[in-house]
Amino acid sequence: MQAAASETVKEIATHYAPVDRLYADAKQTIGSTKPAEVLGAVIGRIESARQAAVSAEEGAQNYAALIPDPLLQLLQWEQTSRLQLEAKGQGAADGFVRECVDPLLNAAFKPIVWHYADDRILQKDRFRVAKVILPDDEEPRFGVSVEYDYPLPIPFVKKTITIKKNALERAWIGKRE
Repeated sequence: MQAAASETVKEIATHYAPVDRLYADAKQTIGSTKPAEVLGAVIGRIESARQAAVSAEEGAQNYAALIPDPLLQLLQWEQTSRLQLEAKGQGAADGFVRECVDPLLNAAFKPIVWHYADDRILQKDRFRVAKVILPDDEEPRFGVSVEYDYPLPIPFVKKTITIKKNALERAWIGKRE
C-alpha cells in the first residue's frame, strides 16, 4: 500500500506542470464563454453591493456619536448576523465539497493508485482512496491517503482492521505567469 501511494504521488507530482498549464488554459477558455461572463457579472454585482454595505457600515461607525444607541445596536446586530451568515455559507460550501466532491475525486484516483498496487497481495474491493490533496498556489503539494480493510485471520474472531498509508510530495508546477 505504501509503495502504491508513494509511487502515485511521485509520478503525478513530477508531471503536474503540464496538467496545471492545461487546467489554466481550460479555465481561461471557459472564462470567455457566455455563461461565465453572466456569472462574472453577477459576482461583480454582489461584490459591489457588499462593498457598498461595508462602506455604509464604516460610515456609520465614523458617526457613532451622532447615532442614537438603539440604532447603533441595530447596526451592530446587523454586522454580527452578516458575519455569522457568511461563516455559515462558507461552512455549507465546505460541507458540500466534503460530501459531494471529495468522494468523486477519491473514486477517480482509485484506479490510478491501484495501478501501482500489488494485486497479488491486495484485493481491489477492500482498497480505497480516502483523501486526495491537490496542489494550489499557497501549498504546491500533491498527496494521497489510502486505506485497506484487512480481516484478521484469527479463528472465532470476526475483526477487520483498517490499514492507512499517506504520501505527500511537492508538485512541480513550474513558473507561473
